Amino acid sequence: MINDLAFNEANKVFGAKFVELKQQGLAKVEHKQPICQQDLQKLYKCGIFDISNPVTLQNKIFFEVMLYFCHSGRQNLRLLKKTDFSVMTDAKD
Repeated sequence: MINDLAFNEANKVFGAKFVELKQQGLAKVEHKQPICQQDLQKLYKCGIFDISNPVTLQNKIFFEVMLYFCHSGRQNLRLLKKTDFSVMTDAKD
């Protein structure tokens, strides 16, 4: 809908209204506290991110994508494409 020409006028009105509400102080965002190091350690030690199981490997990848790439929340997740990633090996492998 964002890129569809049929919604172009509606998107302009939405954008203008958003700016107006933000200027009025009605678009405040409450950020959550970042996950602390101890909680991260608990997650990695409990087995939920075990790389030998496809389900837990998927949990690990999704969590790390969210943690490292989606700092502004899940809304940015939908903007990621396969081409945003590459698989490579490093000197450790």
